[in-house]
Amino acid sequence: MLTARRAGSTASSCSPAGAGLSAARACLARRLREEMFGRADEDLGGVLAAAVARGELRPGAEEHLQALVSHILGPLLFQRFMLGTRLDENMVADAVDTALAPWQPDA
Repeated sequence: MLTARRAGSTASSCSPAGAGLSAARACLARRLREEMFGRADEDLGGVLAAAVARGELRPGAEEHLQALVSHILGPLLFQRFMLGTRLDENMVADAVDTALAPWQPDA
């Protein structure tokens, strides 16, 4: 578990004096998410924009980045951590295809 003590200086920027532990944890979780996925979100946004430019996806897909990521990662994380399934390339490809299906030009 990530605690304010282990997070070091991040905790001081997240939790003003007197803030509750749950508020500090929420802030730390938000910062951890930003650090882990911020760059990936930027990269995926560029990939989606390029696919739109090539006509592989309908315009607007890149504007729904967080929803697309949640529709891809949600099922994969559930299968891995809740069901104990070992993920393979086909499962990941299926999750991506399912999430992007509504954005196909002929959808």
